[in-house]
Amino acid sequence: MNKLGKMSFGSFVFPVNPEVIRIRQENRVSGSSMQDGSGIISLTGKKPVVISGRGQFIGDGCTEYFEQLRGLMNSGGILYIPSQSPVYAYLVKLELVCEDMEGAVSYSFEFKCSKENDVRENRNFIYGNGESCLWDYAYNYGIDIDWLVRLNPHIRRPDIGVGGNERIFLC
Repeated sequence: MNKLGKMSFGSFVFPVNPEVIRIRQENRVSGSSMQDGSGIISLTGKKPVVISGRGQFIGDGCTEYFEQLRGLMNSGGILYIPSQSPVYAYLVKLELVCEDMEGAVSYSFEFKCSKENDVRENRNFIYGNGESCLWDYAYNYGIDIDWLVRLNPHIRRPDIGVGGNERIFLC
């Protein structure tokens, strides 16, 4: 599996994707009772998206992978999950579930996404010029091509010119 198919958070790329990933979205509701005994329920907004799961780090450096991820607990970052849009999230829970002597570390995690759920809604973008491809934009703006491809999953091929009406997200 290539690097683009791996989950990442900030600068940390998971060496192996977690075994289980859950994405939970909930609405906030409020209720009130009427004098006749009936009730009214209304939506009052959305709760932050919660992304949780579990996995294993295996082999040489498995403990170091866990420690690197734990080092990101105090800062937010862009969370990339394959086949999902990148989101700005905070690692709010990381648990060492099991550490065995065979060179494996089992862990569980929980991320909460900021209210600005889709990282692309609040980031800089440009429109393609019809001639330049993602490789060209990566070079011109000094952006890692793998990162640019992750931010632009709607662009299927980084080696083909991006049309003038297509947004290219830069960060």
